[in-house]
Amino acid sequence: MRCIKFKQQPDPLPLGSVEVKPCGDETILNFSGWAVDNSSIWQGWLFSKDAQALEPLTVGLDRPDIGAQYPGDPGSGQAGFSITYDASAIPEGTYEFTVRLVAHDYQVLDFGPYIITRDTSHPRPLSRP
Repeated sequence: MRCIKFKQQPDPLPLGSVEVKPCGDETILNFSGWAVDNSSIWQGWLFSKDAQALEPLTVGLDRPDIGAQYPGDPGSGQAGFSITYDASAIPEGTYEFTVRLVAHDYQVLDFGPYIITRDTSHPRPLSRP
C-alpha cells in the first residue's frame, strides 16, 4: 500500500500595507494603503485604542500596481483605501490607532497599532515615536 502525503501551503493572504503621514497644518493624519484577501475588501474603519470606531475609510481605490502583483486575487486592482483624520480636536497626549478592514468573506484585517503623539509645544504637533 502506498501512502501519499500532501503538504498544504499556507495561504499567503491577507496581505497589505498602511502608511501614516501628517499633512496640511500638521494636525491632519492621512492613513492610506492597500490590502488583498481571498475576497475583496468590503469596508474599513479607523479605530482608537479603546476600540471606538472614529471614521469610515474609503475603500476600493484603484491600485493597478497591486492588481498586477496579485492578478488572481479578487479586487486586487481596487485594493486601495484611505482616510484623512483631523486630530486637531484631540488633547495633547499619546494615542493608538488601528486600521480595521473587513473583507466580503467577513475576515477582519487589523493593521497597527499606530502610536501618534500630539504635542502642541513642538513645531510638528503630531509625531510617531
